[in-house]
Amino acid sequence: MDYFEKELEKLNVLNAFEAKPASGLKEILESIQTKELMKIAAELKVNYDSVDRKLLINADFEEIQNMKRIENALMLTRSKELDLFTELLGTGYIQDNILLRGNTGYLQDSYIVFSFYDEGKIYFLIPEEIKQIYKQIDYPQFLKKYNRFKQIDQYLNICITLYGAVKKQKFIEIFNRYNDEKLGNKEFTSALDNLFLRQQPFYEFEDAIVCDYFSDDNMDELEFLLEDNDDIPFFMPPKERFLKFEDDLYYEMTPQLQRLRDYIIRNMCRDEEDVSELIDDIELVCSLEEPFQSILDEFERHKIFFNSQAQVYEIAPLIYDVSNNVRTWTNRGHTHFEISQITGEPVPEWVPGPVKVPMKNNSKILKINRNDLCPCGSGKKYKRCCGQ
Repeated sequence: MDYFEKELEKLNVLNAFEAKPASGLKEILESIQTKELMKIAAELKVNYDSVDRKLLINADFEEIQNMKRIENALMLTRSKELDLFTELLGTGYIQDNILLRGNTGYLQDSYIVFSFYDEGKIYFLIPEEIKQIYKQIDYPQFLKKYNRFKQIDQYLNICITLYGAVKKQKFIEIFNRYNDEKLGNKEFTSALDNLFLRQQPFYEFEDAIVCDYFSDDNMDELEFLLEDNDDIPFFMPPKERFLKFEDDLYYEMTPQLQRLRDYIIRNMCRDEEDVSELIDDIELVCSLEEPFQSILDEFERHKIFFNSQAQVYEIAPLIYDVSNNVRTWTNRGHTHFEISQITGEPVPEWVPGPVKVPMKNNSKILKINRNDLCPCGSGKKYKRCCGQ
C-alpha cells in the first residue's frame, strides 16, 4: 500500500463508526456512541429536550428518514457520488478501505451512506429504511429536476471559470442564449438556495455570483470585473466549445503555447511530461496576468533552468505572445489579442524590469540595459521600445 492509500485509509477510518456493519437504521443508531448521536442531531438540526440516549436515537431515526431531506440531499450529489449511491442500492455493502473520500464524504455527511470500521476493514452501506424511502420517490420526476439542476450548476461553473464573476441577470441571459428551456429569476433563485446548502467554488456577492478566489484582500479586482462596460462583450463561443470550460483545469492549447512548449523541449528540457506540466502552470499564471517574474518562478519550481542570458531573450517574445493569447477574467473570457481586434486598441505593452532568472548553476539577476535589444522581440532597442 503506497503513501496515498495509507492516508486515504486513515481518513476513512476517522469518518467511520467503530461498530459492526448493520443494515437497519435503528440498529445502527443503537450501536454508536451517545456523542455521535448528538453530532447527528446537531448536523440535521434535530430538536431534543435532554441528552437521553433513547430520545436521541428516536429523534435521529425520524429525521434521517425524512423523504424531503433525502431528496434534497440527492439533488446535490455529483455524478460519481450518485454512481456510488446507485451501486449501494443494489448490494448489501461495499468493503473497501481505500474508497475515495471524494465519492463518499458528502453522502456520509448527509447520513444517506454509513461506514463502519470493524476488525481492520471498512464497510459502506445504505440502511434498508433509506432504500425503501428512495423507492417511494417519483424517480422520473426526480431525474428531470436533477438534470435541470445540474445544467444550471454546470453553466455557473463555466461562467466562473471564464469570467471570474458574473451578475445574476447576465448569467440568466447567457444560460438562455444556449438553451431552449429558458431560465427565469424564480427558478434561478431556488436553484441557488439549494446549491448553497453545499460548499461551492463560488458565492453570492450583492447581485452577482463570484469565484471563491475573491476575498477581502482583492475586492478591488472583483469590483473591476463587475463594472458595467459595454466595450468589452462576454466571450460566448458556440455551445460545444463553451461547455468545455466546465472543467476549471481546461484551457485551449493555442499555437502560441505550442510554440513555447516546442522551444522548451528543444532547448531546455527533453522530458515532455515535465514540460507539459510547466506549460499548464504558465498558462494559469498568464491568465491571472501575473508579472514576468512569476513566469520565471514557474521554471524554477519545475526545475527547468536557463542556459544563458541569450536564452532569456529568445524565450521572452514567445511568453509575451502566450500572455496575449490566453483567456482572462479582465477581458470577460476573451484574450488580449481578441479584445484588440474588437476595440481597435493595441494589446497591453509588456514592460520588463530586472528579473531573477533560474540559471543552471545559480539564479542570476538579469538587468535590461537601455541599449539592449528589447525582450519583446520587436527588433528595436529597449530604450526605443518597451523601455519608453
